[in-house]
Amino acid sequence: MRRAEPAAPHPTRQKPATITTGRLTAVTERVGMKLHNEFTVPLPPVAAWDLLLQVERVAPCFPGAKLLEVKDDGSFVGTVSLRLGPVALTFKGTASYVEVDNDNHKLRAQAKGNEARNRGTASADVDFRIEAEDVDGAPGSRVLIDTDLTLAGSIAQYARGGGMIEATAQVMIDDFAETLKGLLDRDRVAEAKAEAAPAAPTGSPQTTETPRPEPEAAAETPAPASKPPSLFTILWRAFKRWISGGKS
Repeated sequence: MRRAEPAAPHPTRQKPATITTGRLTAVTERVGMKLHNEFTVPLPPVAAWDLLLQVERVAPCFPGAKLLEVKDDGSFVGTVSLRLGPVALTFKGTASYVEVDNDNHKLRAQAKGNEARNRGTASADVDFRIEAEDVDGAPGSRVLIDTDLTLAGSIAQYARGGGMIEATAQVMIDDFAETLKGLLDRDRVAEAKAEAAPAAPTGSPQTTETPRPEPEAAAETPAPASKPPSLFTILWRAFKRWISGGKS
């Protein structure tokens, strides 16, 4: 199975926004960059697409993410905690689907949020698509994600050079994929137990035994929330990429 590595991001310095209040003028730095990430799902494209659209179920799989609300218009409100270098950041914001192509398994989403300590804002246009690919010798899917990210405020300094954000993004995607795989493994175990449970013989006398919970219910239990990636993990990923010239 091939494993495509993320393309190197390309930070672009945008014209600073000038904010004037009375006699004071503040300049807000903005930095834009493009990211590409990929991961695999051990499900065929149709099933993978259906699963990934179940935001309330898969959101806990994403490191540091917490879904707070699903609005009537279909948008989502949540928080994401992460580390950029030695600094821990938490963003609260909204995300929504702009375009959804169910036939071709593609969608475009927009997200924006504010850092909890007023250190800046983040906004992103994200394109997702799913392609068929064998995973562990069985029909599976590869999910490709292209992100146009903009950071503003003091947090924009972390986008300079792009390496730290790129490493952080890939670590979070890798952790998400592993947690999602664990969720699917639990589903398979629950389904196997349900199929193996002996059926009661027809006409057998009824007993007063308290019925056990249905195993299928476990399949709908969301995965435990993942923790934000550690600083060591992020630095190790960035170091490996540096010594390989950006190819690993």
